[in-house]
Amino acid sequence: MLAFGNPSFMEKEQAAFESEQKGARVTRSDFKKYCEANAGSWTGQVSSVISDTDVGTKGGTSTYYWQAHLVHDGNGMELKGGGPNTTGRSLFYYDSTAKKIRATGVSSAGVVNQETLHRQGANKWFRHTLQTAPDGTTSEFRSVLTFSNKGKTLTIVISKTNADGSATKQTNVWQRIGK
Repeated sequence: MLAFGNPSFMEKEQAAFESEQKGARVTRSDFKKYCEANAGSWTGQVSSVISDTDVGTKGGTSTYYWQAHLVHDGNGMELKGGGPNTTGRSLFYYDSTAKKIRATGVSSAGVVNQETLHRQGANKWFRHTLQTAPDGTTSEFRSVLTFSNKGKTLTIVISKTNADGSATKQTNVWQRIGK
């Protein structure tokens, strides 16, 4: 949990996340379903992505793209993305000990993300991201990923508490452009 600012928002987010996480074990089959849902090429008009250091800041939108495909005989999924400000690459895998989907990503801006994901229902996933900026600054995000429109739309709602205690919420909507 973030240790600065007004903690009430993150305490509520943490409690909700932990509540959802209890019993939220992910199976290898869930991992394969997550990979299938993400496989292909996507685009979106977004203000920032999780690999940017300015996630959640107000501003205009830009076009970003990403694509995901299975690697290592289906034991991992590589996601490569880019936009006007950064490019990035992440590796997703199933952690059989923790029963979680994990990912590590790095961007051309030097941002490193460590993520865990678990499933909630048929089309919804919860993501917890610990982000480290090039200067060592850390941020923590809670995201809800929802696939809709027969898997052609992915909506990601990213929540964060800022240093001043204010809450930031950003919604990114992605459209599948190829499978």
